[in-house]
Amino acid sequence: MTTPTTAAAVPPPAPVTIVLVGDQAPRLLAYRAMLEPLGERLIEARSGDEALACLTQDECALVLVDVNTPGIDGFESASLIRQHPRFERTPIIFVTAAHVSDHDRLRGYGLGAVDFVMGPIIPETLRSKVTVSAEPFRRRRDLQRANRTLSAANTELQLEKARDLQVLNESLRVANTELAERNVQLQLQIGERERAEARALRLDHHKDEFLATLAHELRNPLASLSNAVNVLQLSSAGDKEPLCITMQRQLGLLVRLIDDLLDVARIGQDKLALRPVATTLEAVLEAAIESAAPLIDSTGHALHVRLPERQLPVTADPARLSQVFSKLLCNAAKYSEPGTEIALDAQVEGDSVVVSVVDHGIGLAREHAIEIFEPFAQIDTSVERTRGGLGIGLTLVKRLVAMHGGDVVAHSPGLGLGSRFEV
Repeated sequence: MTTPTTAAAVPPPAPVTIVLVGDQAPRLLAYRAMLEPLGERLIEARSGDEALACLTQDECALVLVDVNTPGIDGFESASLIRQHPRFERTPIIFVTAAHVSDHDRLRGYGLGAVDFVMGPIIPETLRSKVTVSAEPFRRRRDLQRANRTLSAANTELQLEKARDLQVLNESLRVANTELAERNVQLQLQIGERERAEARALRLDHHKDEFLATLAHELRNPLASLSNAVNVLQLSSAGDKEPLCITMQRQLGLLVRLIDDLLDVARIGQDKLALRPVATTLEAVLEAAIESAAPLIDSTGHALHVRLPERQLPVTADPARLSQVFSKLLCNAAKYSEPGTEIALDAQVEGDSVVVSVVDHGIGLAREHAIEIFEPFAQIDTSVERTRGGLGIGLTLVKRLVAMHGGDVVAHSPGLGLGSRFEV
């Protein structure tokens, strides 16, 4: 069951002020009794001047003038009211108990009368005429009040918007100031970083120049030493002298180190040029195995090679590409215990060929898998450094592979678990 909703109660209209003009108290009292049911505010005036004073003090909707009074002339009171600029449009109703001539009626309308009420006076008629005459004033007053309320609300809204806009502008100003400060700091940091990068490039360039100069200067005395060792070996007892054999082996190691230094310096200075020719991957790998064989054999490693059944043609610098795989094989032998296995595997994967060198040596930590290709990076960081090397072999490998349009990555399960290098 649903209960009907009651409409919201509409507040009664605010009363208007009505001035009753006349010098006879009984009549004014009678008029008041007739009009009080309307709920309006009734003010009595005993003369035209008193009525004018009431109009001046209060905003009145209507003036009710008793025409036939002994002491005052109702028409004169109306004329006095009409002469004031503020009240020239205030409606006036003339009330008379006697018959009014047409001349008096015209005179009353000329003074601004909106109606005449003649005796005998019927209360309902009087109240009806008063209500109708006061309604325009009531509507105008309510409209003015609504306009004032709306204007006040609009003013408050404008003030609120102005305050919000001021707060927003202040926030934007602060944000812009902070942004400008951060932008200045960022520009300073960018400038400092650019200067640091420029310094690093200069230092790297100087390093490459130093390495190239050092390798070049070392080649001359090494050439003399190599010639001296060759002379000793050509003598009758030199080829069997252990000292000559040791010197020859160490000189070969020094020559290879200096050649690596020169190659790294040339790549850094963009002075190393490849000489690509048509060859095969098998020929490149065979040359690499032949180059690394002495070290692999001397350490007792077992090399397992697995190549594709068909030959794979490649366009590359055979000497440099075989140098890449030779260094990977030598590293596998150098960093593995003697007698362990080394695997060289080549597989076709789509449009690419992946060549892997797998050992069971000292392995790599996860964080070293990328750092190992940086110049002078060392896997063996022990004090003894039993495995030797300058830490530039893998750097040279990575750069030579990149010059051939490839990449090299290192994988290892962990320290002591071997490594896998893929080209």
